Amino acid sequence: MVNRIPPSLNWLIDKRARLAGDIQRTNKALLKVQHLVSKLRELETALEAVDRSLQLHEIQVDVENIKPIRSHQTPKLKFQHGDISHLVLMHLRSQKNNSPIAKHRICLRAVSPPYVSHLLLWVSQLLLGLYIIWL
Repeated sequence: MVNRIPPSLNWLIDKRARLAGDIQRTNKALLKVQHLVSKLRELETALEAVDRSLQLHEIQVDVENIKPIRSHQTPKLKFQHGDISHLVLMHLRSQKNNSPIAKHRICLRAVSPPYVSHLLLWVSQLLLGLYIIWL
């Protein structure tokens, strides 16, 4: 005969597991925030150094009049190892009568339009590799 776990104990076990998961998720977020705070301090220190350098120049510039601009950053597409290969092969196999499909259409099925250009290079390299293997 199998011993059955009482519902009250099962509820407590479930509650504890959920709380432990929340604590782990919060600790991860806290580490990310601490990293961002240290990066912010580094950036502020670098900005102060540039401001001091500007003050040493013979042509004086009021640093308050310099408007901030956004630096160019490429988005980080979060794909697991092998996801892009799987995606490309899946779309190639789904084509009827082995009809060709544009790389751009494969990318559009994977990501939203602003990120297609970043994924296009990876897909191009993968297709080139597949072409070389099939020769």
